[in-house]
Amino acid sequence: FELSVTSDEGWSKEFEIPVTIGHPYYAIIDDDGGEDIEKYFIEDLGNRPFIYSHYDMVAEDWWPDQEWVNSFPVVIWITGNDRDALADEEILIMEDYLDNGGNLILSGQYLGDDHGDSEFFSNYLHAGHLGNANSREPKGIEGNELTNDMRFLLLGGTAAANSRFPSIIEPLDGAQPLFTYGDSEDIAGTMYEEEGENGYKAIYIGFALEAAAGLGGTSFRYEFINNALDYMLTVGVNDTPERPLPQTFNLSQPWPNPFNSTTEVRVRIPETGDFSLDVVDVRGRSIANLYEGSHAPGYANFVWDAANSPAGEYFFRLTHDEGFAVRKMVLVK
Repeated sequence: FELSVTSDEGWSKEFEIPVTIGHPYYAIIDDDGGEDIEKYFIEDLGNRPFIYSHYDMVAEDWWPDQEWVNSFPVVIWITGNDRDALADEEILIMEDYLDNGGNLILSGQYLGDDHGDSEFFSNYLHAGHLGNANSREPKGIEGNELTNDMRFLLLGGTAAANSRFPSIIEPLDGAQPLFTYGDSEDIAGTMYEEEGENGYKAIYIGFALEAAAGLGGTSFRYEFINNALDYMLTVGVNDTPERPLPQTFNLSQPWPNPFNSTTEVRVRIPETGDFSLDVVDVRGRSIANLYEGSHAPGYANFVWDAANSPAGEYFFRLTHDEGFAVRKMVLVK
């Protein structure tokens, strides 16, 4: 809406103030280690008719809440120049988001080097890492609905001048190429769509997308962003296959966290086997045993009611034959 301010001396000024009505469609997860890479994507989203939310990992000094992430139809997760940007907890958040039918755009030029051999890459992004390219000219795939006739030049200009180590990607198990490096066969970006009731869409860009500024008559970054978001928000009619089983034992982040009274955690169970789930305090003393025994493969949610426990830091501790996992939570009263 517009706000007009007039002083007693006759000075006046009008302001346009954006107001979010309803829940934003997009979330930008700013995971660039404190740089300003997100500003280029925020600029692109300014061309869209919908409001977005922005989560700065450095400013918040914590990972975003799982349920908050899951509430967005589209998440744009950017790592910029950061090395080893994705902690295990962040990967779990993205996996849970996709397991629940989310749509993810993941961009970062070092992601392939640091995480290209991970199960998240192979099982969710359906992408592998083959090395680094010398080219700074990603080119769209002929006939692709998102990138046909596109050609980027990653040389900064009014964009980021940070293109250093673009990744060569190997599309796996149904993933489709989005870009090649120049006229070579080296893949620079992929798209994958998991069909079904909890199906998801995942786009992985292996180069510094923020460095594309439309120099020399090449494509502008926002052209691809607009196409990608339109694709993400397109609903198709799919069959409903069984939800894929997790690949390893692990724990999600507790939700809510911090919490008052109750919080919940999800256990990922790759195969039938024994495990225990306990709540322990900062000294490692057991406060509550939430589960102990055998469980069928899949996903299991557990709730801890801390009504009778004092405020402070606690931990979910998952113990199984392959090792253990720990997740921190904070009880406030």
